[in-house]
Amino acid sequence: MIKAVIFDCFGVLVSGMLEKTARGLQVEGRDADAEELHSLMHASDLGIISIDEQMARLSELLDTPREALWQRLAEAEQPNEDLIKYIESLKPRYKIALMSNISNRQRISMRLPAGTLERLFDVVVLSGEIGHVKPEPEIYQLTLDQLAVTADEAVFTDDIERNCQAAEELGIRSIQFLSFQQFQHEFELLEAELNAN
Repeated sequence: MIKAVIFDCFGVLVSGMLEKTARGLQVEGRDADAEELHSLMHASDLGIISIDEQMARLSELLDTPREALWQRLAEAEQPNEDLIKYIESLKPRYKIALMSNISNRQRISMRLPAGTLERLFDVVVLSGEIGHVKPEPEIYQLTLDQLAVTADEAVFTDDIERNCQAAEELGIRSIQFLSFQQFQHEFELLEAELNAN
């Protein structure tokens, strides 16, 4: 039986830009630059470097002025309104968590209407606050502990396949998020299957 649903932020709740940028660099054959971008994201997600330090280095790496990069982020990182409404419909039935690789709440909060985090989520687990990033098992376990559910009582969604695989290895059912419609369809099939008894 499902008791909790765990959502990723960037690429799910809020459209993401940096992961797409890294994939674009790989397509261009700039594997070393893509790897450096991932390293910068990882360091920022853990709180090792500040967002300002990350953006300064990204500005050099992408040959884009920092102000233009901030503007691109602001334009690209928009809330998924359909998903937000759907989460509101799930709240009466399930505990809801946000689990994200990000340094702090500010970057999420600035992309959402005021009070959205507090209204939508019973639990918010951020890598920069706990010192673990997905796909490390510790971040998943801490989220389950805070929700007071077991792995088999939770469903997790993330746009990144390796993060979903890590959840599955811990016994958490996962759905790779490709679009809102696809997620809703797969979640409702899983819901019907698991809550049938």
